[in-house]
Amino acid sequence: MPLDDDTAFSADRILHSPQFVHDPEALFAPLRDRHPVCPVHTRSGTPVWLISRDEGVRALLGDDRLVMTGAYAAGASGTGNALDRNLLDLDGAEHAAVRRPAAGALSARAVERHRAAIRRIIASHAAQLPVAAPTELISAFIRPSMLASTCTVLGIPEADRPDIERWVRALLSPQSAAMDGETALAALEPYLRGLVRQKVTVPGDDVISAVLTAARGSDIAESDIVSLCGMLVIAGFENTGRTIANAVHRLVTHRGEFARYARAEPAERQALLEDLIRLSLPEPLSSVRVVAHPVKIEGRVLDRGDRVMFAFGAANRDDRRYPDPEALEPRPNAHDHLSFGKGPHFCPGAALARLQIAVALDALTERFDDILQADGAGPPRWTGTYRHRELSRLDVVLVPSPEGGTGRVS
Repeated sequence: MPLDDDTAFSADRILHSPQFVHDPEALFAPLRDRHPVCPVHTRSGTPVWLISRDEGVRALLGDDRLVMTGAYAAGASGTGNALDRNLLDLDGAEHAAVRRPAAGALSARAVERHRAAIRRIIASHAAQLPVAAPTELISAFIRPSMLASTCTVLGIPEADRPDIERWVRALLSPQSAAMDGETALAALEPYLRGLVRQKVTVPGDDVISAVLTAARGSDIAESDIVSLCGMLVIAGFENTGRTIANAVHRLVTHRGEFARYARAEPAERQALLEDLIRLSLPEPLSSVRVVAHPVKIEGRVLDRGDRVMFAFGAANRDDRRYPDPEALEPRPNAHDHLSFGKGPHFCPGAALARLQIAVALDALTERFDDILQADGAGPPRWTGTYRHRELSRLDVVLVPSPEGGTGRVS
């Protein structure tokens, strides 16, 4: 990979800057405008091309000359842990075969069957929130409601959920976890393997059982099913919860937007929801892809063996596709953002995440007239890295609805 020393140094300084976690868009903007295909280095020092414009990201996401296989040397640890290899390590027919059981179990139609349970769980957590008093909303509402609703939909017993939360936190938020990622992975894999075997024998009305039913009669290995379930667990409540936290933070810090969302008619509200998801992406950068055959993008030729990352957060704010991109609007193309990816590796749990985000926001707008920043809360606290960014605190005051609720939860 040919590197322009000045550009590479500047981009690396941006990507690895402490400021990036707090405000990635402020640092993304000059890259997207002047260096849409830019050489950078990952934290491990691996050179990659960073693609930051919407048009370039979309073009390459649909190009089969870029592959996931080999990007992370999956399985090289030799641990035999099924979670070492997942959908992000597969391409082509193998990827499609492993993904297929989840496609039906997590389709919009299938997920809709769980709406009532999700509404009940999230509403029960919203009902416990104090009014007119400072509240840390992530720990009081977002995290527990997402853990409970995700585990219920997946079919994870209530008694096991504290362990699930601890393991997933160690994997995605190591800076705030009580154990290291290796220990968490070593504990999560046998748990999921046991759960899968149990549901083969005694299936339930849940997503993991539906995945197993869809996989019955295929030649998909048990380890691939365990890995698929692990991916759903790990990405499920944690990433969805982070998106909700970012969305609420947006509504809190932009006066009038909470009320606008609450009062919107269904079609407008759905479009606003999608634009909120566009603006609230918790993971600014994608996983790494590898160039299998040379490809030209934005005047650059990416050679065989080069590695590529997509700046989804930057592409989601590209004014070439989204005029006035920082504004929250019911856009005609609102549904077509990149927060769930695009192409063969589009997030398999997107329909479930959309439903949970919508129900969580509806629960807040139904119960409260407004959400204000708590006095003395200070600036938002962000943690993580350029891959996994997290709002760690959201101190608010919940203003009760004078009418006792609008009944708008749907």
